[in-house]
Amino acid sequence: MRCEVTPPAITHWKKRFVAQGLAGLHDQARPARPRSHDDEAVVELLAKVLHEKPNGATHWSVRSAAAQTGISKSSVARYLSLFGVQPHRSKSFKLSTDPYFVEKVRDIVGLHLSPPTNPLVLCVDEKSQCQALERTQPVLPLGLGYLEGVTRDYIRHGTTTLFAALDAATGDFINLLHQSAESAMDYGRWQVRADRFRLETGRPGSPRGDPSSVRLARHPARSCRPIWQAGAQPRSPRHQPGEANRF
Repeated sequence: MRCEVTPPAITHWKKRFVAQGLAGLHDQARPARPRSHDDEAVVELLAKVLHEKPNGATHWSVRSAAAQTGISKSSVARYLSLFGVQPHRSKSFKLSTDPYFVEKVRDIVGLHLSPPTNPLVLCVDEKSQCQALERTQPVLPLGLGYLEGVTRDYIRHGTTTLFAALDAATGDFINLLHQSAESAMDYGRWQVRADRFRLETGRPGSPRGDPSSVRLARHPARSCRPIWQAGAQPRSPRHQPGEANRF
């Protein structure tokens, strides 16, 4: 076996082993500035970041950890990077229990893989400005080498849901406020009132069953609205009698 070591180096380490034994195989300390923080200070820093929360915040930053421990910001950043700790980050995960999850994914992905001619696809999702969030599952704690994990599902704690739509042609603003937990039924009432078309939706609370397309199919008399483009004439989408209106 070739170790690519020169004969003088082998002779040097043989002499050290004969004179000092196994201790002679360790490299000698080189002259340098002594460590500013001992092992106990580093352990205290890691324990505080991993097991405590900062005052008035949800996650530690380099500056807040430095202020709490008395270690410089550059040293805190170096120690956290050395142990793979990222207290300022978190990752979310989602495990769907919807029995129709695969079918819904195929419907959405199919619009991108094989889109219809001149389509207008509207994606509706919640964007509440006031959310009293509580995760439905315990938070996976931060550790050495991995991030804090939180589930995407949460409890709203009675925050008010606003369903709103703007008619760009007339400027009319259509809205409904709801505080109940039956967001699927509330959303259906708003759809009927807003006179909307087939929407691929992500509704508050992720309710199951009775998708919006089925609800709109019960109202086939919805009128079609044209698609406007800058510098072009409005175009009416194709519509088959007896079907739900959609683009």
